[in-house]
Amino acid sequence: MSISIWGLEPDFNELIGSSGVLVIFMFINGLFTALLMGRQEYKLLLSISSLSVVIGLLAAKVLIEGLGVFGGVLALVMFQFLEIVIKGFITYKKFSEVSAVLQAVKIYFHTKALAAFTSLMPLIIASLINAVVFLVARLIVTATEDGLTQLAYFDVAFQFFIVAMLVLNSVTNIFLTKMSTLQLESSIRKMLIQKVSVVLSLAVVGTIIIFFSSEYLVLIFGENYSISEIRMISFCLVPYGFAIVFNRYFILMNNRTNLTIVSSLSGFAMLFFLFCSEKTSIDLTISFIVYYGASTVIYLYLFWKKENDTSTLKESN
Repeated sequence: MSISIWGLEPDFNELIGSSGVLVIFMFINGLFTALLMGRQEYKLLLSISSLSVVIGLLAAKVLIEGLGVFGGVLALVMFQFLEIVIKGFITYKKFSEVSAVLQAVKIYFHTKALAAFTSLMPLIIASLINAVVFLVARLIVTATEDGLTQLAYFDVAFQFFIVAMLVLNSVTNIFLTKMSTLQLESSIRKMLIQKVSVVLSLAVVGTIIIFFSSEYLVLIFGENYSISEIRMISFCLVPYGFAIVFNRYFILMNNRTNLTIVSSLSGFAMLFFLFCSEKTSIDLTISFIVYYGASTVIYLYLFWKKENDTSTLKESN
């Protein structure tokens, strides 16, 4: 089966171009997100993501029905672009008093803003790594004989994963707002355990809902698509929940270099699995489970190492 665009077969070069735009938008979005997180604008980020997902999901239905595989890519591009516009405008407003003085084509940065930008560099690099890894993963599948159809199946399932991600991100950011007010590391650790329990509970519930309602969810985009990818993507929620909790924890604790390490190693694991697989839509879906599963394992190790080093330092004193 081949999913075409209004009866026309998709052009591979056009898909490559649109996927490249998607990566650029993901990086820029990650840049603005990092800047706003540096200012602890968690509730604002929640509001922006909520609006973007609602509009993006509605757009995805129309675009995927009309444009097939390109519709899936364009829906993701639209989601990223909408967030860039909103976050970019708000970032300019938030930093205008300390960072932006535009004269002709030159932008002069205040020392404070430049320092803040530098401290967020690991987040920005991690965002770039993620964008490139996800692009390469999509291109690996697209390059196969039936790659465009396989990618279309995956993109439909991924829309539901984005919605579930929003819920988990929202809960995590609410906890992060509370954790940022705590002074004692022991209190932060206690809050972390509570946060893990809540987020994982929601991830399990989300997995059950998406898995067992997949036959109805797929009808949103039409009967030509498969429920297998939707069911498989639901299993990504639990490792994603783990990863996002510890991601936010290390940001709060200013261990941001760890984010670059996790993105690099997890990305390698994802692409290695995909290269060794049959490169179907199911394999692409599983590769995301591998990515977030690897992230969870690495985060847990880094957390254990941090706690162990802290205990050793206290004993030596």
